[in-house]
Amino acid sequence: MNKRKFYWRGFTSIFLGLSGIILLLSSIALYLAPSSRVARDTGWSFIALDKNAWIDNHLIFGFAVIPFILYHMVINWRPFTCYIKKRFKKFLSFRQEFIAAIIFTLIIFSMSISNFQSIREMTHYFKGSSSKGNIRADNFEERNQPGRGRSFR
Repeated sequence: MNKRKFYWRGFTSIFLGLSGIILLLSSIALYLAPSSRVARDTGWSFIALDKNAWIDNHLIFGFAVIPFILYHMVINWRPFTCYIKKRFKKFLSFRQEFIAAIIFTLIIFSMSISNFQSIREMTHYFKGSSSKGNIRADNFEERNQPGRGRSFR
């Protein structure tokens, strides 16, 4: 019987593709999930998994893909560098777009890591909650006085 050789390159590509789909799905689930307390108290689930299962899934696949990404980069280094060299010649004609895309990406990144209130408001708008229901450091103690707001005891 003719034994077929196992191809790690194919395995790596398929695994990374499937893992990417799972990570995308778990990212969406975790974005839509309510806070841990609400998720626990209401029995929230998404595609038959609760929030803790989605968190575990996201972490495990996130760490599992790291060595495969590195391996994928190593085994495809030569095609990657040839592609970059080839595209760099065409890059000169897209220089404005490239610089504009980098600036736009850096602006969004800096807004996401700073305490930029409009981004949070936009996030709450898309999630369907108002900023009144969120706990912030400036009004936490006021809301936790007996008889006022939510109690966390």
